[in-house]
Amino acid sequence: MKREHKQVMLDLQKMPKEICVGVNKIKHLIEENVSYSYLHGQVLRDWTELKENIHVLRLKNRLLWEEQIEIQESCEELKRLLKEAHEVICDPSAEQQQEQESLDERPKDLLKQKELVTHQEDLAEKLQHHFIVSEMR
Repeated sequence: MKREHKQVMLDLQKMPKEICVGVNKIKHLIEENVSYSYLHGQVLRDWTELKENIHVLRLKNRLLWEEQIEIQESCEELKRLLKEAHEVICDPSAEQQQEQESLDERPKDLLKQKELVTHQEDLAEKLQHHFIVSEMR
């Protein structure tokens, strides 16, 4: 019994120290809990902000998608108009090219005609000269 009593007395003497250690652990856990509570609040605020940002980005994405569709439609319309303009411009230009070629050939034809006229004039002069000579005889 004395030994048990002695053991109980030793345990009682250790108790204030163990209580002090336990209280310090509890204080540390409370501080840790407060820190985690603060961090949890921060994470919740960040999460809410991210949700709002995602919502805004989805709206912007939808608007950009609609704008992209409008731009694609405008591009298709522009391609169609350019094709029509090309056809309108190229067909007359083909006619203009034929006219230009015709105009390029015309001076050559006129030059040939001039040569023929000059040749005929030369012949006419020779004939006239022969006529004058034969009259004189």
